[in-house]
Amino acid sequence: MRILSTYHLPVGRAGSAPRTSPTARLRVVLVCGCLLGFAWLARAQPQEEQAVRQQRQQSNEAIARHDTASLAQYWLDDIHVLTSRSVSLQGKPANLRAFQQEFRSKEKLIYVRTPATIEVFSSWHMAAEYGRWTGTWTVNGEAIRVSGSYYAKWHYQHDKWKIKSEIFVPAACEGGDYCKTMPTLQSNAVIVVQNYYYPKPGKELEVLETRRRASQVRAQLGLPVGRILQRTVESTAQAFVVWECEYPSLQAREDDVKRLDQSEEFKKVQDHMGTLLEKFDRGVWLIRE
Repeated sequence: MRILSTYHLPVGRAGSAPRTSPTARLRVVLVCGCLLGFAWLARAQPQEEQAVRQQRQQSNEAIARHDTASLAQYWLDDIHVLTSRSVSLQGKPANLRAFQQEFRSKEKLIYVRTPATIEVFSSWHMAAEYGRWTGTWTVNGEAIRVSGSYYAKWHYQHDKWKIKSEIFVPAACEGGDYCKTMPTLQSNAVIVVQNYYYPKPGKELEVLETRRRASQVRAQLGLPVGRILQRTVESTAQAFVVWECEYPSLQAREDDVKRLDQSEEFKKVQDHMGTLLEKFDRGVWLIRE
């Protein structure tokens, strides 16, 4: 004998679907909400990552143009940078001065930072960037190329991603004496050196031209050229020409002097300058900001 079982519909209108409890319906709503949230995050994360990459690309373009005004807009005011030569730069003004000095002293200078990985922590408005960097310039027609890895921390403020900190680590250096000298650990005391030139009567313009020649020799040696200031008022109490240069540390200044002492060309310029002056003086200053 075959026994057939019967299927009983739930209480209610015949053929209607089974009723679900309020708890089950709540579970469905929560699951759907979570899935929608995950889908939104999946879309938002790449957009934020792309925004960081775009900021980095625009920063690279500003460096290529030697446009320090545009470059600074990608930094927070308290940006901290540790360079490939272990020089520590604290704050936007110090970083800006460092770039200005590099652009003046290194011919055809270009830095390129290429991000490999970007991790965004949206809840805290922060992002981490890891990548490779290269720096290229020429000294006396000789090409120099330095490269390595870097890390950058970004903060999202006022609807824009800006750099909070950067660390650059060198891995290779090719060409020129620059690569032969291992950088020493340096203190963070930024100093400014000023040379004061008081010409003999009638030698004012020759002093100015000789100072320009000295700066050209510095550039050929791969040293920062500094800047030349000329007096605007008639006063023998003030120097007619002032040469000013900023160094990231006292050690950097000492290394600079050693390089100059080894240059016969600079010594010739220096000796000629001595014949044009009634007085020479020098000031060394610490920057206090």
